[in-house]
Amino acid sequence: PGTCTGHITNVPCSWACFVIPQAYHLDISVESDGYLPNGGYNYSSLVEIYDAAHATRSNVLMSWWEPDLLIERYRGTDYEFVPITLPSVTNECVNNRVSEVDRCSGSFLEQIGSAKGACDAGSVPLVIPMTLEGCDQSEGDCSPAYAALTHYEITNLDLQQIFSDTQDPNRDARNATCKWFAENLDRFNRTVTPKTYPRHRRNVEFYTPLTYFSIALSVLSMTSVLICAGACKVYEKTKVMINAQVDFLLIILSGMFLVAVSSLLFSIAPTKAVCVSRNWFKTVGYSLELVPLAVKVAAINRIVLQSQKCKRVGITKSLLYKIVGGCIMVICIYLTIWTAVDTTIPRMKMTLTDEPGNVVVVSTFCASSNQGWDLASRAYFLLLIIGTAVAATQNRGIREEYDETRYLTLMIYSHVMFAIMRLVIRLVRSNFSQTVAVSDAFSILLSLDVLCTICIYFMPKINRANKAVTENPDLLDSWIPDPKKFLWALINDEEDGKDGDRNTGDVQSS
Repeated sequence: PGTCTGHITNVPCSWACFVIPQAYHLDISVESDGYLPNGGYNYSSLVEIYDAAHATRSNVLMSWWEPDLLIERYRGTDYEFVPITLPSVTNECVNNRVSEVDRCSGSFLEQIGSAKGACDAGSVPLVIPMTLEGCDQSEGDCSPAYAALTHYEITNLDLQQIFSDTQDPNRDARNATCKWFAENLDRFNRTVTPKTYPRHRRNVEFYTPLTYFSIALSVLSMTSVLICAGACKVYEKTKVMINAQVDFLLIILSGMFLVAVSSLLFSIAPTKAVCVSRNWFKTVGYSLELVPLAVKVAAINRIVLQSQKCKRVGITKSLLYKIVGGCIMVICIYLTIWTAVDTTIPRMKMTLTDEPGNVVVVSTFCASSNQGWDLASRAYFLLLIIGTAVAATQNRGIREEYDETRYLTLMIYSHVMFAIMRLVIRLVRSNFSQTVAVSDAFSILLSLDVLCTICIYFMPKINRANKAVTENPDLLDSWIPDPKKFLWALINDEEDGKDGDRNTGDVQSS
């Protein structure tokens, strides 16, 4: 009564409320004298003030917002909130409003701010906090949550209805929300639920006719490798096999056999053991196949180079074996670390099809969390091919029986061709809806790689050895001794002992 200033309830300064600049610049003679630093009150005190005003039938001026439960509590009564209209909101007004720092400042001049910022508060946008990462709805494993929340809209009128229902003593906030959602379910289905949902899942059958064909081709390649190994051992006394070093040929064939086994593993449904075995057999197999070739060709190059200078060269098989063994050991260490740190495990690929009913096709494939491991193994394979190719091209001009440049070059071209085809499949495999087809393709390419290597590198040697044996049957080294010759050797054992020096000399001279 002793002043010409009325009272208004202000809110905490951290809230986006502009009571002080609005009252000052619009010449509304009111102020708030609450217990907070800016003269405001907290939420519970504000509610108590309005309830007290209702109980005492007193007038009260408050800064409030809509929608809110307190407004709905008194809506339709004789003490319903009556809004006061202030100047309309403009972009200029919004840009010149006082900040939270200014509202909480101890300086009155900073609290009132600029006159350009004195306007109505306007509608408060409803913000839904998003903690989900977006994804492509065409992907089979994309969650509908992000798209649903993106299209989710709820208006102030919707909230007013929910708050109004909470005034029913038999219905709490949760029941009121569920009631409102049930009443608006059709609207949500039209606007919120993505068109590609709900989806139906269908697992892909791994074993197809193409898979069985790849298995048969894998078995054929494994059998061919074993036959070649037996032929090399049988014909080991022929000149072509002696020059080619049967021990090295067997090492190469052992690597090819491991590659053939890996092709079979690509035709088997992925499990953790199968996924790990694929990497081991393929990487170690190609190492056993290409490293001995590179070492052998490099040794021949050294011999030729030193012979041109009339120098003696001493190269032992043990040194060559150590080089090959060292390379294989390094590869095994790398594979062990790969398996221990980031092992390859079966993973699912989900692909949304065009079939009616939003069908998602689910297939499995092998992969590590970090693709760098696989990239490193492929880079190593590329270095092996390049190293062998460079060494082979340096073999030109040497004696024909030692010259393997033509066969090695063709074999390397074959490896490069199949490596490129496997790389292309890796690059375009995202376009395959089923990873089964990708595994079958890898299996077939690995098997064909082994078979082409046999045809290019081993078959010419076996054919030449067979011709030599045809001309001289004594060169045949049979694993199963002839019983008659074996019995005759026992009867004449003493005589053979007397002629041992002469026989030894014959072997040396041959």
